[in-house]
Amino acid sequence: MDSNLTKLPTTMETALMEKSLTAYHLNPLYRYLSVVMGENQARELCLLYNVGTSKAYGGSTVFWQVDHMGQVKAGKVIGYDPKTGRRIREPKPQVAWGHSLMKINLDLKQCLFGEHLLSKRPAQPVVIVESEKSALIGAWKMPEYVWLATGGIQMLKPTEALRRRDVMLIPDLGAEEIWREKMEQLKPICKSVILSDCLSKRATEERRKAGWDIADFLLTEPAATMVIEDMKSRYPDLHDFIQGLQLTAISTLQGMPEGMEKARGNTLENPLN
Repeated sequence: MDSNLTKLPTTMETALMEKSLTAYHLNPLYRYLSVVMGENQARELCLLYNVGTSKAYGGSTVFWQVDHMGQVKAGKVIGYDPKTGRRIREPKPQVAWGHSLMKINLDLKQCLFGEHLLSKRPAQPVVIVESEKSALIGAWKMPEYVWLATGGIQMLKPTEALRRRDVMLIPDLGAEEIWREKMEQLKPICKSVILSDCLSKRATEERRKAGWDIADFLLTEPAATMVIEDMKSRYPDLHDFIQGLQLTAISTLQGMPEGMEKARGNTLENPLN
């Protein structure tokens, strides 16, 4: 039998992703971000990064991975607490792949979350973090960078999408050595690669035990100011516009803003509902 006849696809239909970019009133991470940054900004970021909604786990977030050529590679479905913005891990982690929920046979070939933005912003320096939520928070606080996420501590790998790009790696606390080793694989591809220790330099024992990531620092003053000053020193050419950033203390109020308008769209067409 011809092996090509049984070869599974490595991409998904764009229409499946687009149909999930709705019903944000059911999306727990969107609800949290709406409190943190405002509904309009949260919606803009979700649409920019192709963040969708699923009814799995009673309402969850879909992080679509779209590569630098515009191909939809996968959709990771994760459950969040809408009040804290934390992933739900008990009694067991709420995480699944969109193609599995839709019963689609797929040869999973992941790419960086947010990778599709690289072709649209060819001159901007790139920041790579671990979690998708951190990439969204970073993109809100410092939009002058292209923020990408690996989606896992071991998922930092060389990719053609990063060729000739200036890249800064910001690992979660405790993952510095793992990413330092993986950084060597990126050097032949990237124009430059820097591993920032801005988190570890400012991490208290309490923060280490809590497993803080870049999002936690960026949402906490004065930690956010210190992190941004560190990034500014790494990229001196960006001094002017980073200096102009307006940082304010962020209130992580619990619950939904009163009168928040529900996202529009026909949720019945959403294949992940």
